[in-house]
Amino acid sequence: MPVVNGISVAVSSADLLGEGPSWDDRTEQLTWVDIKGRKVRAWSPGRHAVVDVDVPNEPSLALPRLRGGRVVAQVDHLAVTENDDSPLRPICEIDAGNAHTRLNDGCCDTQGRLWVGTYSTRGAPEAGLYVVTADGTVRQVLDGMVASNGIEWSPTGDVLHVADTGRCRVDSYAVPDAPKGGEPRLVPCGTVLAEDGSRGRPDGLTVDREGAIWVAMWGGGHLRRYSPDGALAAEVPLPVTYPTAVALGGRDLRTIFVTTSRHHLTDPTLEPHAGSVLSLASDVGGLSTRRFAG
Repeated sequence: MPVVNGISVAVSSADLLGEGPSWDDRTEQLTWVDIKGRKVRAWSPGRHAVVDVDVPNEPSLALPRLRGGRVVAQVDHLAVTENDDSPLRPICEIDAGNAHTRLNDGCCDTQGRLWVGTYSTRGAPEAGLYVVTADGTVRQVLDGMVASNGIEWSPTGDVLHVADTGRCRVDSYAVPDAPKGGEPRLVPCGTVLAEDGSRGRPDGLTVDREGAIWVAMWGGGHLRRYSPDGALAAEVPLPVTYPTAVALGGRDLRTIFVTTSRHHLTDPTLEPHAGSVLSLASDVGGLSTRRFAG
């Protein structure tokens, strides 16, 4: 495993736009997508090579299901698989009537609902955040976003952190009824990051056991860790300009995996590790996998 300035290259690859890493603590497997390459990719540390599943449209996430297989987002619809060899089975459409929005990042809650955002291809405030129940029912919970991106829950499962890359913000929302069922409500409860984008924009994010937020700074070439009170606790430089998302995984959930992109580089040869999955050790572990119940 090569090491660059203290950052390991966990999976040497040439993903055009690697995104959406997710660790499955049941299978001890990392799954992510190459959006532009139209692939769902899976890898287990020390066990086997990367296993690719080609999909017909650009995928933005691939998360584990309670009953095995994955839920996969593509452009304007969600589909599920039973395993790597089974076909995609569509379950719902999201904002399919708007030709200028695409599905993006997401996460699951303790009830098995999927929270997934969209982004505007023309940079307009027309994107949003949606929650999808096990039966495929879709409800919009936030609107007026430009590019909903990283989404993750606090360890207690009652605060949701949401990045809007287009507005260069990460905001937190209390969800008081999330553990109890019923219609979810989002109540603004704080701003973690609000900048002008000159040092990168918040992309994918994850949360550790202390409730701190790890954010990949797209175009900024680094990760940030924000403490639960919103204070910047650490910055980690990376050997790539475009880190896209982060996940805590590994056997002890103390490895930070970082997906990266080479799609926006004018000369990819100048960044040989762009498109690979990077990793680094964390003193604080991650949270157990939350799975889609659909």
